[in-house]
Amino acid sequence: MQKTNFRFEAVVHDDASTDGTAAIIKEFAEKYPDIIKPIYETENQYSKHDGSLIRIMDAHMRGKYIAYCEGDDYWIDPLKLQKQVDLLEANPEYSMCCTNCIDYIQKSGKLRNSPLTNKHVIVLDDLLYNENMIATLTALCRKDLILEYNSKLFKLFPKWPLGDYPLWIWMATKGKICKIPDKAAVYRILAGSASHSEDENKGFFFGLAGYEIRLYFCALLNKPSLLINIKRKYYILRFVGRRFWRQFDKLKYLYQLSYK
Repeated sequence: MQKTNFRFEAVVHDDASTDGTAAIIKEFAEKYPDIIKPIYETENQYSKHDGSLIRIMDAHMRGKYIAYCEGDDYWIDPLKLQKQVDLLEANPEYSMCCTNCIDYIQKSGKLRNSPLTNKHVIVLDDLLYNENMIATLTALCRKDLILEYNSKLFKLFPKWPLGDYPLWIWMATKGKICKIPDKAAVYRILAGSASHSEDENKGFFFGLAGYEIRLYFCALLNKPSLLINIKRKYYILRFVGRRFWRQFDKLKYLYQLSYK
């Protein structure tokens, strides 16, 4: 449980799950009615891809700040929220802040330090010209900027598989992003998830979306995009090259068999 000198709410959204999650949420909501604020769906909203999930969550956000913790992840620092709120209250030039985290690899049961950046201050160019360096479960954002993003930009975007990355870039246009070095959360890596798919094609298109997002924002913000385009082309050629040589090795093997 988080220890703070301010009130906070945990808005828990159950998107029409069928695995008994709703019953668990209800149990905790009855135990902590001032903290746990449940939302129960009878129809899955995420699969609609029409912005309904965003609208529902926005309508239930009542605080000054918004933190994220998706269902498979968890926080381990009881002072996470307190540290982050104190930082943003004292530094209005920051649009959001985040922390370090630990990766939990579900398949092997092993823990590792997250390979994201060690930078203390993240600015727009860091996110535009590098890969995503913010773990969603560690983020705390100013709510007014989140609402502005959702109302102005979110509905205009293509249906990218990365929901958080464009948000961080947007936040970086509104102010600096501070990274607290503490390891405050655990990110669960699941085989088969969108960001860690074992399917080579799905993994390729997930990675490609990162380049498309950066190019989109370069055009929107009138920023140079030559380096991103070069990296994007290399990424595609490397994928195609790997596929070609694997097929070539198979054909070579079949050819050798046919002449034995």
